[in-house]
Amino acid sequence: MTTTRPWPARLPWLFVAGGCALAGCLREPDPGGQEGEEIRPTGVADEGTDGDEELESGDEGDDGDVAVDHISGQRRHLRGGGERGDYDCELYWSMQGDAGADGCPECIYTFSVTFGLDPVASDRDGYACDDVYSDQTATVGLMEDYYGHGPAVVGMYEEAVHPYFLGFAWIDGNEVGWSYGYIDEAWWDDGTYYTWIFEVTATLE
Repeated sequence: MTTTRPWPARLPWLFVAGGCALAGCLREPDPGGQEGEEIRPTGVADEGTDGDEELESGDEGDDGDVAVDHISGQRRHLRGGGERGDYDCELYWSMQGDAGADGCPECIYTFSVTFGLDPVASDRDGYACDDVYSDQTATVGLMEDYYGHGPAVVGMYEEAVHPYFLGFAWIDGNEVGWSYGYIDEAWWDDGTYYTWIFEVTATLE
């Protein structure tokens, strides 16, 4: 199966040389796709403040701006091994989420999100990617600056003491996006390219 759908060029890829990145080596996700699936966003820091103050949903900052209450967008997952651009699955979900999830005081946004699988837009070979071929929920947070490396998205779940790094992000007004994983990586000199990546583009509302 070769992907033909376009993807926004401005969405930054999280390229992983040899399977490793800034936050450490990525590993194959656990059964059920948990790696990266427990994400949710929370409160919003108003641009009229110094960025340290978190706003509850619906609160107003010093300049009268209304904090973010909601997030909506799309998530895509690519996975496979073989020729460059040839994937076992290309899955799409619609994403809806409410702001104000707990678990990341350092985040400027946190959300409890629901991913609704779009089986019409999605494509896969046989039962490929069956571990994530379903509706899902998650808790994610968006950090404005991840230890001096720019915006990033983190995941949270109840058993974790601290949020965990997922990937780098971009923020452009009320438009945001993030990605994590690797795409078309040739790890050995055998002509095989490997892909396992999630990408999100969304609007803050």
